[in-house]
Amino acid sequence: MTAVPPSRSRGVPTMVPGPLQRTFQAQLPAHWSYIEPIRECLGKITALRFGDRTGERVRTITQELLENGVKYGEMPGVVEIELAHSNRLFEIAVTNQAIPSRLQQLRKYLQEANDGPADVAFARAMERAAGLPNGRAMLGLVRMRVEAEAELDCSVSDATVRMMVRGRIV
Repeated sequence: MTAVPPSRSRGVPTMVPGPLQRTFQAQLPAHWSYIEPIRECLGKITALRFGDRTGERVRTITQELLENGVKYGEMPGVVEIELAHSNRLFEIAVTNQAIPSRLQQLRKYLQEANDGPADVAFARAMERAAGLPNGRAMLGLVRMRVEAEAELDCSVSDATVRMMVRGRIV
């Protein structure tokens, strides 16, 4: 894992209004073995700073975003992760090079995950997953909205995907 300087070259605006303080930023190989250590690290950082409940939410979101970055990203590849916060909000962003053939599907799942109340979107995703092999229904995106009480956003530039999740510090 290598720390990287703040990335402003992507032109992706910060999702949360107001000033955010960068808490953590790393760049790592897109490999399954890095997910758990990063998840635990970010969970501990946020638990120390904001308490156990927010720390657990950040661990859940981090794991989901990193798993998606590895699962749907180009291999070999790099996944970047950032955590920022203000007094009441946190934001996690994961950036990776997506497999181009999956970008349209990602956009569709994100739109469905953000459509309507979180519990309704989750019920729709569960119905869809019941009829699909291998669980490729992107349940994790909707689960983040429900379990972690978070908002999702995604930007795509060429094949670079930046998935952002923001939530309240509780």
